[in-house]
Amino acid sequence: MASEGDVQRGTRLSFDLEADGTQISNLAAEVLETFDGESTSRTTIVGPNLTWDVVDGAFSGRLKEVANGVSVYTTLEGLFTSATSVEGTIRQESVVAGSVCDTYKLTFTAEAA
Repeated sequence: MASEGDVQRGTRLSFDLEADGTQISNLAAEVLETFDGESTSRTTIVGPNLTWDVVDGAFSGRLKEVANGVSVYTTLEGLFTSATSVEGTIRQESVVAGSVCDTYKLTFTAEAA
């Protein structure tokens, strides 16, 4: 089941929920990042290659990816409030040569598409 919704400081959020409801994948969120404490208007796509387990309608976890020498940490937490609705928070931190890019903890809501 594909879900789409709104995210704080961003334009959209979407993800797929496995048919059996046990895993979230294909997460994509277009959100603003802050680099070393300075705001920027650049958007970033968050966690498209990561998966989170869903247990009793809840999910949480901080996952790490490394690409081209950049460590990226994505934290996703949330709860399905019904069979088709979810709310939670998302955060992405990128560490590049000692500098940190951070979306900070952003709230989101989504509905099955």
